[in-house]
Amino acid sequence: MSTKTEGFITRLLDLVARHDAGGLADLVGEPVVLHTPRFLRPVTDRRHVSAILQGFITVVPDLHYRRWWATDDEAILQFEGHVTGTATVVHGIDLFTVGADGRFTELTVFLRPTRAIEAIGALEDAEVRTRLG
Repeated sequence: MSTKTEGFITRLLDLVARHDAGGLADLVGEPVVLHTPRFLRPVTDRRHVSAILQGFITVVPDLHYRRWWATDDEAILQFEGHVTGTATVVHGIDLFTVGADGRFTELTVFLRPTRAIEAIGALEDAEVRTRLG
């Protein structure tokens, strides 16, 4: 694992542990591509990607990473948490491509179960609208 990827994982774990939604924006590179089951097309606007990440950590307040794997420029992290206002537990994998500056340039998100994706959708959309104005 490279120093940049190790540093990225350390920063991400710290931000999530502290529930620092604002700090997550600092991890988003430029250009960036986000692939998520919530949208049919990739999200490529840095501000929108940041708002989605910040919204997710808000609607899954006990989000935590259980384990991770890394290469020189990729990080795979397994997560879980409860969706706000529900008994639904979301499980997922984040696959990050980390750029030379230590920020991610691509993120592919895998989520399960389907009811978690649906529950997150409405809550996260409201958070994103608030953050994007």
